[in-house]
Amino acid sequence: TALAAATSGGIWIGTEHGFVARLENGRWSQVSNIDSPIHDLLEVDGALWLATDGGLLVQRDDSLRPIEPLVGIPIYVLILWDRKGGTAPADNA
Repeated sequence: TALAAATSGGIWIGTEHGFVARLENGRWSQVSNIDSPIHDLLEVDGALWLATDGGLLVQRDDSLRPIEPLVGIPIYVLILWDRKGGTAPADNA
């Protein structure tokens, strides 16, 4: 299970069952449900980044898409972090 602060002041939660929700103003709302455990979440510049067993995903404007690996090397992401400049690099394990 992963928790992250939402830029709106709420809280994001991602579970080992692939469920993503946001708690805001005392109310829960389901955002996504994917077929992969979620290890970490990070909101940057209006986009929610998800580190999963299935790779790196980004959700923006109700659209969830995978980030394709370079050179065909699979991506296995455990941790996301925000650096100055608004980037969301991933730590490949």
